[in-house]
Amino acid sequence: MATLGFVLLVSLNASRYFTTYHFQQSDTNSNPFLYYNLFQAFKNGHVYLDDIPDSRLASLTNPYDPYARRGIPYLWDTAYYQGKYYCYYGPAPVILVMFPVYWLTGHVPTGLFLEVFAFILYAFGFAYTSLRLNKPGKKRCPGLCEAY
Repeated sequence: MATLGFVLLVSLNASRYFTTYHFQQSDTNSNPFLYYNLFQAFKNGHVYLDDIPDSRLASLTNPYDPYARRGIPYLWDTAYYQGKYYCYYGPAPVILVMFPVYWLTGHVPTGLFLEVFAFILYAFGFAYTSLRLNKPGKKRCPGLCEAY
């Protein structure tokens, strides 16, 4: 039922779940499109993000010191190393969801699509586990209950 609702929602409003344009980076520290940026980095053949750090970060002895970094724009939720930004979140959503969807549709899924997709997987996994553990005539916890 949830899958049917999701398919209906996507077909009625596909523009919220897919994008064909390049996101514009703002001049603030936030990075709301981190997985999209990681997708673009992988697509370009490297693991660092394409965002160019401010050159003043390289001159700091400790670019992670908030007092020394004051007034210098930087990206949140990234690691700065040798003049490049790296995403320290796992690449699984990009590799397992974003690339297959991109190869199948030609569109890059947004973060909202990733969240809905993860929720649907969670719902099916929870339902499957609940049904497997609550079958009539079966022990509630096979193997574990026998030891106690």
